[in-house]
Amino acid sequence: MPESYQTTKFKDLCQIITKRIDNPREAKTDYYVGLEHLDSEEPKILRHGSPQDVSNTKFYFEKGDILFGRRRWYLRKLAVSEKDGICSTDIMVLRPKIQKIIKGFLPILMFGDEFYKKALTISAGSMSPRIRWKELAELVFPIPPLPEQKKIVNLVSRVDDSITKTQQLLEKLETYKTSKADELLTRGINHKKFKKVKWLFGREIEIPGKWDVKKFEYVFDFLKTGTNSRKDLNEDGDLQYIHYGDIHTKWHLILDCKSAIIPYIEKDKVKNIPLLKDGDLIIADASEDHEGSGASILLKNVKNKQIVSGLHTIALRDNSQITQPEFRAYITSTKPVKTQIISRVTGISVFGLSKTNLKEIKILIPSLQEQTKIASILSNIDKQIKQLEDHLLKLKTMRKSIINERLTPPKEDKIVQ
Repeated sequence: MPESYQTTKFKDLCQIITKRIDNPREAKTDYYVGLEHLDSEEPKILRHGSPQDVSNTKFYFEKGDILFGRRRWYLRKLAVSEKDGICSTDIMVLRPKIQKIIKGFLPILMFGDEFYKKALTISAGSMSPRIRWKELAELVFPIPPLPEQKKIVNLVSRVDDSITKTQQLLEKLETYKTSKADELLTRGINHKKFKKVKWLFGREIEIPGKWDVKKFEYVFDFLKTGTNSRKDLNEDGDLQYIHYGDIHTKWHLILDCKSAIIPYIEKDKVKNIPLLKDGDLIIADASEDHEGSGASILLKNVKNKQIVSGLHTIALRDNSQITQPEFRAYITSTKPVKTQIISRVTGISVFGLSKTNLKEIKILIPSLQEQTKIASILSNIDKQIKQLEDHLLKLKTMRKSIINERLTPPKEDKIVQ
């Protein structure tokens, strides 16, 4: 007769590690992990910081320890360390007890929906809820027998390997795209004659001899935009509304209005705001980091939809037809333009780009024919990136499904208390 799942307290599965260091700069490591370095539902640490850049008390952790984001657990930040280091006190360092569980099983349990929901119930605080070990330790979970744990770990490990390989391919393709975009959008295609033009801080850059240089204000008409916050938006309404937050988190370069889920707003809340058209370029004028400054989307397949541009956006329309629509999508992500944008944003915690400053930024303008060719090359790379992203999402969905399904005791199985 097969073994049964056993009800077990969390404190019997792991111990909390609270080895502290008051001055992180004296730590004998160059590896620091803060809550900002953990990605939601990502079991690996993909980036890190340096102890030299942080202060205040931190915790030590060792290779194999679980770094559990105890603050704002609704973000599901949890990862397994692959080396020794120190971490923020917003992270709980947990070390598995290899008695009732096999190596690799505990993080799988913690990525399950049951752990997520139970941990969320003990998350205390309004602005920045936190979880305490005292409450976490007493949570109870059904733990499968060792043979079943081994099957689960093997299954998840195989999916994890596929996820890692896909992520590596995606990173390589994104790096290639960045390099190719910089080349195409500054050197063009098959040019032999170049000229020098004045650029940022009095410096000169070299561009194809036939290219033109124009400021945003001479290329685009600046349209009026709304000022409504997220609380005014609904799942249905009179008009669809582009919020700057969605530009940063949901959409990338091109917004296909035919398939994208765009929130709605009541018509009387956006009076005198012009409706958008195909080919309009929408720029987010606020960002929490420099890299996000000037993030933009090009509207596609607007057709008969009624859409307006909203809070913290700058809506642009090229009525002069100086730029080809698909090429327009890449303008703010080109290195020469991005550098100018970053130099002109203002603010400390949030970086803002004003219409006045954007109007003064220069754009490199190839011929319309060359713009089409450049856009086609970059668009093809983007399609390959999208295919990898879709595959990665399917793998992560599969991983989650396997975890939740296999951690659930069979109906006929009697759980041992």
